[in-house]
Amino acid sequence: SIRINELRGLDVASTMAHYVVCGRADCVDFAKAERLALDLQTNLPSHKVTIVAKLPEEWEEWRAKTCEERGWKHAASPLVFRDYGDKLGELIGDFAAYKFEVDHYYSKRVDFDEETMKIIAQENLVLCKRQHAAAESAGTAQTA
Repeated sequence: SIRINELRGLDVASTMAHYVVCGRADCVDFAKAERLALDLQTNLPSHKVTIVAKLPEEWEEWRAKTCEERGWKHAASPLVFRDYGDKLGELIGDFAAYKFEVDHYYSKRVDFDEETMKIIAQENLVLCKRQHAAAESAGTAQTA
């Protein structure tokens, strides 16, 4: 049985794992972290995930601001953290760190086909661009 409370010193109300996976939409490691997170959310009822995909041209500024606000040092995509409902959360790190945590706490090991992950990263980029364009159109329509 997983005893996150004992391992992390958390109270009983904090047992639900809420991970936030953020990254450049075109990043292969972001695609891997996203797939791992969504797989865990599907298979573990106590695992909640929020995915934040950013356009490549937005990523660096967003990452720097997010890390500065939270007091973290992290330079790569993806940026994975655990959300405790407060403003700071707990930095996990990049895909390798997230994969290690998942293996450690959930005994779940995963391997990804690199070619498939490249395709998913490109699909993520297309989807992110569409969502960005739709948001801009909605904003333009509202201000007109």
